[in-house]
Amino acid sequence: MNLPPKATDVPRIVITREALRDGSPMAGIRARAAAGLPVRSEAEFDASLDAVLVGHDPREDVSLFGYGSLMWNPAITT
Repeated sequence: MNLPPKATDVPRIVITREALRDGSPMAGIRARAAAGLPVRSEAEFDASLDAVLVGHDPREDVSLFGYGSLMWNPAITT
């Protein structure tokens, strides 16, 4: 039986602005993803963002909504 690793066996992913800029958190997630688990590529993330922002005036603000632990994003500055 192939059991998933215990949380203590998996290296911790630290999310900082620098890490988000260099892509290391997603690289770590992709490297540890279970076989067959779909993880979006950078191109898919970019296409998703483009689809959300299509028609948005870049001179206008963008509203973000976050809930619970998803609210904090170190790449967003105020």
